[in-house]
Amino acid sequence: MRKPVILIMWGSCLDNAFTAHGQMLSKSYVAAVTAGGGIPILPLVQNDIEDYVALGDGLILPGAMGYVPRPEIARSQALERYSRQSHFESELYHAFKKTGKPILGICAGCQKINCEEGGNLHLDFRTMFGIEHHQGVTHNIETLPGSWVNKLWGTDFAINSYHGFKLAKIGKDIRITAFSEEGIPEFIEHQKLPIYGAQFHPERMRGDFPNPPEGPDADPLFIDFISACRR
Repeated sequence: MRKPVILIMWGSCLDNAFTAHGQMLSKSYVAAVTAGGGIPILPLVQNDIEDYVALGDGLILPGAMGYVPRPEIARSQALERYSRQSHFESELYHAFKKTGKPILGICAGCQKINCEEGGNLHLDFRTMFGIEHHQGVTHNIETLPGSWVNKLWGTDFAINSYHGFKLAKIGKDIRITAFSEEGIPEFIEHQKLPIYGAQFHPERMRGDFPNPPEGPDADPLFIDFISACRR
């Protein structure tokens, strides 16, 4: 039996020598999917969405990423630091959703899922709500009984946090299944479909140097997700 093929959306970058546009992905996503029993693939051609959906057994929408060698080059090439192909990503998400194949959003990918389901975001919520952390820190979250994240790791555990936006209005059929101590949404699950979103970065919570070291091992999340893709 072949391993499940997991499509992972990419971020934009510039080639340092030729200032040419390119695509990039953090190796931590590749390592997490591979360790979980899947084959990671980047969907690079927007016109081939139907073929990608036929090929892929699951979809991961990762956190924001991008590489810019120098700001002046970025401006000349109209590339933002964390630019992503939003329209392409939206089409890919809805095409996978129609099939019922599993989808996992991480950080910005979690926010993308909520927005695609009719929700919205608070931008720079830390300033708006007077919260000093959630950017480059560790904190605990609490999960709802019976949720997927609760079955994976229990009621209370430590996570990393690297986000400047937060979920505000929650999309249709989306349920928040984990919160920070201030009530910030940290995990979402679709009530009818195998669609999940982590506001934190589980791909960094595994391997030889997990972040945070006191948090749970995230391998079970990817193993469980990829097992669902196999089914």
